[in-house]
Amino acid sequence: MSIRQMDVPTSQQLSCDDGRSGDSDSSDEFSEIFFPTPEHYREFRAGMRERTVDSAAPEIPVFAESGSQVAISAIQALGMNAAKLGYLYYCHETLEKEYVLPSLKIKRQFEMNDCISLMFSQCGSLSSLSALRLANSAMRKQPDKLALLVVADRVEFAELRYQFSGYLRGDSASVMALSTSAGDYRIVEARKFADGIPPSYPLWKNEDYRLAEQLMSDHGERLLQQALLLHGRIDYVLCHRLSNAFCQAVAAKCRQISSEFYERRQWADVNLLGNDPYVSLRQLEQEREIPKGSKLLLLFAGIDFGVGYLVLQK
Repeated sequence: MSIRQMDVPTSQQLSCDDGRSGDSDSSDEFSEIFFPTPEHYREFRAGMRERTVDSAAPEIPVFAESGSQVAISAIQALGMNAAKLGYLYYCHETLEKEYVLPSLKIKRQFEMNDCISLMFSQCGSLSSLSALRLANSAMRKQPDKLALLVVADRVEFAELRYQFSGYLRGDSASVMALSTSAGDYRIVEARKFADGIPPSYPLWKNEDYRLAEQLMSDHGERLLQQALLLHGRIDYVLCHRLSNAFCQAVAAKCRQISSEFYERRQWADVNLLGNDPYVSLRQLEQEREIPKGSKLLLLFAGIDFGVGYLVLQK
């Protein structure tokens, strides 16, 4: 199965002193929605204020409309005949306020009457890996069918753009065409690993985050070693920009296995959720020509779920 090019969002400056984004009502009680006590929320928020005092807020991509609406614009920009698609895989982690399911909204927009649509979520930014595994199985049985993979997230109130010492979270959307016959990359393997992450994420304190971050780093290093044994040399590793500690651990492992650790220039200190490694891939393509036959490993991470990778071959 092959994957074709994608689109990524434009960016704008975001003030990050209170973690809110999107539409919100002043009467919303944030602590009742996300944290169990007001004291916990104040402690969490105070830590963020300390961070923003020490350093300027990074540029963060922020959508003015829903993730599904941005995805619709990206599909239109591709200029493809969406009505001819056999499958639509819509992946997201953040919720939308609209009552219509995002996948059905896209089907309706493009009159995809004969298309089978599926949604994937609750996978800690690893939803596209689940979608690709299912797409591989479905398209083997119907090789003449084309599929569309959409990954879209917009951080909505009452979600937070910050997670303890992790990178700030930005909005992003990608659209990729899947085919069994042609594409920019051949999909070699998609794999997920979720184990040992502390439960009850809304109740976490700093020590819980640090423990999860260390587990994620350990799992990421283990997955890189596993990928090396299964697929031979990995030319490029595109790491999810989860946190500085996580990225440094992965970079150290890349030096051990002689793989190039690619760090994108734009939004380097921003976690773009389920799209993060795809955005890095797009920037890598814009900076250099990737030799034919090269193997790229996209490492995905969700602090409250686990890690996973996607191995592509040019």
